[in-house]
Amino acid sequence: MGMFDWLTGNYDPQKVYDDMGKNVNEINTDFQQNTGEQMFNPNSAYNQRQLSSMRQGSMDQIAQQGMMNQRQSAAGQGFGANQRQQQFNAKAGDQLHQGFNQHMQQAANTGTGLLGQAMQGNMKNMDFQQSRASAYAQQGAQNASNVGGMWQGLLGAGLGGWAGGGFKGLGGLFGGGGGESGGIINAGFNSMTPSSGFGGMLNQQPGYQMQGFGGGALPDGVQ
Repeated sequence: MGMFDWLTGNYDPQKVYDDMGKNVNEINTDFQQNTGEQMFNPNSAYNQRQLSSMRQGSMDQIAQQGMMNQRQSAAGQGFGANQRQQQFNAKAGDQLHQGFNQHMQQAANTGTGLLGQAMQGNMKNMDFQQSRASAYAQQGAQNASNVGGMWQGLLGAGLGGWAGGGFKGLGGLFGGGGGESGGIINAGFNSMTPSSGFGGMLNQQPGYQMQGFGGGALPDGVQ
């Protein structure tokens, strides 16, 4: 800040910038951003936990089916038990695959929403920072304008005063308005009489008859 702030009313742009940031917390988008990215990644910790849980459920079903086959075999009903077990295992694998694909589709939808929220929050944060930067620049421009106006006013007042006094003095010098009557220059011319100044000097020479600067007769013998 400058030394003439008390005259110009200037305000520190940095203080404007800092004041706008007081008691204002930017939107924290870390959770939405990080979680949204994890939703799209099948190898993320979240999706792998889901896959592990689904795989465990599928294995439990296979185990239960195997126990039923063993009981049937013990009861003399084990014909085709191995074939039924293999078919069940393949079906469980297909269900696991389809189930995880459905989970990933749902996770992607959730991730899209979270990333959209993060983007909106980041844009609001950027708008706020741009507003602070704009206020900083505007205050700086206003300060410069205030200083320019101050100097223009001071110089205008000084030149106006000098011009008024100066032209009045020049008027006195040439005998114009604002000076003493007659003026210095006019007083000098008026003081030249036929017996003084250049005319007087010429009149003092033999054969010359001049009045002031002109109108005299030529010397004897001169046509």
